[in-house]
Amino acid sequence: MGRINDELHSADEQQPAAVLRAVDKLIQFNERMQHQLNTAEEKLEDQARQIVSHAVEAHTDALTGLANRRAFDSELNRAYRASIDCGAPTLVMMIDVDHFKSVNDTYGHALGDEVLKRLSHLIQEELRPLDHVCRYGGEEFAVLLPNTSIGGAFSTAERIRQSVRRSKFTADKQSLEVSISIGATPLDERDQQYNEALARADKALYEAKQLGRDRVVVSPSRHEK
Repeated sequence: MGRINDELHSADEQQPAAVLRAVDKLIQFNERMQHQLNTAEEKLEDQARQIVSHAVEAHTDALTGLANRRAFDSELNRAYRASIDCGAPTLVMMIDVDHFKSVNDTYGHALGDEVLKRLSHLIQEELRPLDHVCRYGGEEFAVLLPNTSIGGAFSTAERIRQSVRRSKFTADKQSLEVSISIGATPLDERDQQYNEALARADKALYEAKQLGRDRVVVSPSRHEK
């Protein structure tokens, strides 16, 4: 750039060809700089997209496309903090596929995976935009219902359970009926940790299994018993 400026200053009015050559070099230099700038911007944008993609993958279940346990625990912790700050009623649900091991053993993992993917859609169809659902692990799903009463949570859980019961699950020309058990409990600002509610919901789920499966059990907060 400095050399080009020197050429422009050294060229007088009697040397138009030299001036044109210097101007042409200046234009070419600016074009190269613009190209380098555009390339750098494209690399930065690509790196930003990769960072976002990796962040999404880190919080997403690969099979169902739902949030994973890590993402749900983070959301549950935020909801717990909100319940402490303003007492917002929030319910936690745990959903488990009944006899899922026998599904895999009898029909194979292809149908087992299809059950989990289909179930994730059925759950989402019964939820509101502000609700959160994740695949918590294996055949277990977790749901967070903000601004929901115990009665409202029971109604939502029943809709999900009945929707699954009515559905046919198929893969490789095989079909079967599937049922789920659901346990639910409210978050409580008196809990010492956010995962205490999750443990209560899991205990309610276990109770639903003990009572014969294919049912909903809603447990009040341990402080309300």
